[in-house]
Amino acid sequence: MSGAVYARERIEACALAVRTRFDRPIDCAIILGTGLGGLADEIEVEQVIEYAELPNFPLSTVETHNGRLLCGTLAGKTVVAMQGRFHRYEGYSLQQVTFPVRVLRALGAGTLIVSNACGGMHPLWAPGDLMLIADHINLLGDNPLIGPNDETLGPRFPDMSEPYDAALRAVARTVATEAGITLREGVYVAVQGPNLETRAEYRLLRNLGADRGDEHRARGDRGGARRDARARLVDHYGSVSARCACAGPPCRDHCRGPQRRAQARGGRARRVGATLIFLVLLISCP
Repeated sequence: MSGAVYARERIEACALAVRTRFDRPIDCAIILGTGLGGLADEIEVEQVIEYAELPNFPLSTVETHNGRLLCGTLAGKTVVAMQGRFHRYEGYSLQQVTFPVRVLRALGAGTLIVSNACGGMHPLWAPGDLMLIADHINLLGDNPLIGPNDETLGPRFPDMSEPYDAALRAVARTVATEAGITLREGVYVAVQGPNLETRAEYRLLRNLGADRGDEHRARGDRGGARRDARARLVDHYGSVSARCACAGPPCRDHCRGPQRRAQARGGRARRVGATLIFLVLLISCP
């Protein structure tokens, strides 16, 4: 299965379909998460490509995910942004979930910036705090690199000691400090879902060293599985990556329902702050 999904022919066929519509080398790839959809409005879009128009590309089945590529310019950089991502709980394998990252790399992207909204577990942080992901814990019981390895795509045993670029994280911290934006930095945990975790599971995850984790929409991919899986692919290629997560309520509040989660996702100041950090990260892309 993994060999079929990762076959270079499939990757190149999908990349070619994009190039026929947008034939410019890409400086940076972006995967937009919940709460930062407004960043798409800042892109000078030259082409909009629906996922359904791309061969071998998965399709978004989640209602809030548009399922399209936005190709254009942002902060002076040529970008391709994914509006809509794929989740393990939708039934996709991690190879399928991470296939778009393979395509973005084939298009020339050397930097990948990803955002998402997720649940918070750190007892001293507030709902809605922004967090840079410095490291992650994979509790999915799976890995997108399992299966035959194509050495032209990356090494058999990629180093994961520093999956999130330290230089870009330093830029984000500097921007946040100068702008007075609260920016945390911590560890992300990948859990399957789609259900929210029990209180005992939250305590376990926290004791393991996790500060954040995605809730039912991402535990198998969106923030967790996908974030972990994407990091492995980025390290597989040896390219640069940065991640930013916007936290929802602490775990003790999760059972209070969607109203608290919606409240945590809100806040114009947080969205503006996250957008500012993203724009400066783009400017700083190698």
